[in-house]
Amino acid sequence: MNLYPSAVHRAGLSVEILIPQKHFPLTKTFFLALFFLFSSLNTSAEEYVFLNPHEHVMRIAMDLTGGRPSEEDFAIAESNLDSVIKRYMQTPEFSEQMMWLANDIFLVRTDFVEYFRDSYEYDRREVRYQVAKAVGEEPLRLFDYIVRNDRPITELVTADYTVANATLAMFWNIDYPGEYGSDQWLRGRYLDGRQHAGVLSQTSFFYRYNNTITNKNRHRANNVTRMFLGDDHLLRNVGSELRIADPEQDLLDLTRSNPACLACHSSLDGIGAHFNGFAIGPSRHSEYARENFANYSQQGVERSQYVLGRDPSYYGYPSNGLKDLGQYIAKDSRFARTMASHFYRFLVHRDLDYTDRDLLTQLVNQLQTTNFSPKQLIKSIVLSDEYRSAGVMGGSKGKSDPVESKTVPVRQNPAVSVWLDLEKSLVESKSKTPRVEKFIELADFHAQLAGQALQQESITKGLPESKAQPFKLVTPEQLHFLG
Repeated sequence: MNLYPSAVHRAGLSVEILIPQKHFPLTKTFFLALFFLFSSLNTSAEEYVFLNPHEHVMRIAMDLTGGRPSEEDFAIAESNLDSVIKRYMQTPEFSEQMMWLANDIFLVRTDFVEYFRDSYEYDRREVRYQVAKAVGEEPLRLFDYIVRNDRPITELVTADYTVANATLAMFWNIDYPGEYGSDQWLRGRYLDGRQHAGVLSQTSFFYRYNNTITNKNRHRANNVTRMFLGDDHLLRNVGSELRIADPEQDLLDLTRSNPACLACHSSLDGIGAHFNGFAIGPSRHSEYARENFANYSQQGVERSQYVLGRDPSYYGYPSNGLKDLGQYIAKDSRFARTMASHFYRFLVHRDLDYTDRDLLTQLVNQLQTTNFSPKQLIKSIVLSDEYRSAGVMGGSKGKSDPVESKTVPVRQNPAVSVWLDLEKSLVESKSKTPRVEKFIELADFHAQLAGQALQQESITKGLPESKAQPFKLVTPEQLHFLG
């Protein structure tokens, strides 16, 4: 009998177990697997090193302006980095960066509009391009206007105005205070009497996220909750024994009575009812297609009870229209979390996950204590420890000059390399038995559940490896077809 220190000791447990020597290979495998699993509960002691001041300024310039800093920027940043950041956020290049950030959220930017060909001068290439560009940028320009003027980011869903240039104003019938033919983007209002609620009232947004007779604005509603609340109804884990192909089923009634259907439709349909004032489509088949799609109809909202069997509502709370919907979203705690995540992902280039709860709480507090100031949020992110990180402590930077010694904890877990060593040792031992293989399969399954599964990159062509997805009652295509 040998006294073999348990691998879980490195995960914070002081355990020693007596192990028969003849079973050493299997025992080593067992404890290495335990280490792999326990290490998911205990973050690594490895550390990041910071960028030096010169590199930090360069990264800020690249992220906020898309270009490199000047020698003057480097000199000023040595004593007053805040002033350099402030000046960057006043440049035209910063506006372009913010529009790309917004497009990561809305996915609306395009230079091709295929609809309304029979109701517009599509024989002129320049006109086609200018219209497509303006339609694709309306939500982005509103986002940029809010950030550039440091207005509360909640105005994305509450603003009592939109922004437009002369081309968009003519195309969507918007009151435009600028000169005829001007490309300057200014505040304006739609002239059809609709309630204004930021992006929620922009025709260009609903041009991108269209609607059909059977879909009943659920596609639009889900994209609104996904973008602003982080709530994607298509990712909800819903199970049911319902047979959708059963001719006896009343599918419209099921969305109001069946528990499995209500898991999504109880919130989705009430939000979608707000958008019944926008036309179905867009469509290209009519001489009046553009005029029909551009106009908002309050009567359409009033008919929502007839179309959906539901009045406009927000997760069960009654609503009187787009303005109420925007106020509900802005006051929802999920809105602050989702917007903070959008900014962080764009600047730090990684998604926040469940291990970032404390960090996300700090970002949300930053928003709430500064009246949802986007510039203050950006500044706090680019001055944060993780943004300033250069790499892992002990790694070579390829320079003779030392990097700053101050460090912050890294989030990377070393269990991945341990798992690779484990597999290698098993192959070399040539002692795989059905029992050992079963154990490896089980350990790998638990490792995936713990969020530490190794994602192997493949250089071979073809479809990516399938990943486990939550069970869904029907596919998105079936949902679209069924309404």
